[in-house]
Amino acid sequence: VIWNSFNTIMYFGLSSQDSTLATSPLFHIAGLHDLVFPHLHIGGTVVLLKKFEPEQTIRATEIYGVTSIFLVPSMYQMILECYSSKAVRISKTVRMILSGAAPLSQSLYEEIQADIHRNFYYGYGMTEAGPNVCFSNSIKDQLTVPSIGRPLPHQFVTLIRKNATVIHTHSEV
Repeated sequence: VIWNSFNTIMYFGLSSQDSTLATSPLFHIAGLHDLVFPHLHIGGTVVLLKKFEPEQTIRATEIYGVTSIFLVPSMYQMILECYSSKAVRISKTVRMILSGAAPLSQSLYEEIQADIHRNFYYGYGMTEAGPNVCFSNSIKDQLTVPSIGRPLPHQFVTLIRKNATVIHTHSEV
């Protein structure tokens, strides 16, 4: 867990000036470990809301000057639906949006890209890995859906086929 925090801080370039909005339940590995622990570890700010509501989440990014946020794909879908009925947008202070914990469709990815025009990271992780394993940056990596990106620094990924054939890769997973 501590190494995941170090790795996340280094990979995303977090500093004590950064702040995150905790949108996922803190009992979920992604909710607590993807951004909350790393921000606390580096001396950044963590903003907690009572529960996820799309409009309240959008407004909180502006009110608190949030610089990063983790949203599962279904949360982002709800935020995009909120856009069409309200004149609200995620704050320009948000420089980085992380997503994972569920599959990301090509159509939702394209909607997100049309909306954010900033760093969007889609990734894969799991409780046993502490949790961040791979991320792909939409700008730097030219994300191809359903790719989960490249392993984070100090992470080693081995892909194994059903017939036990090992596929080792240092590239996009």
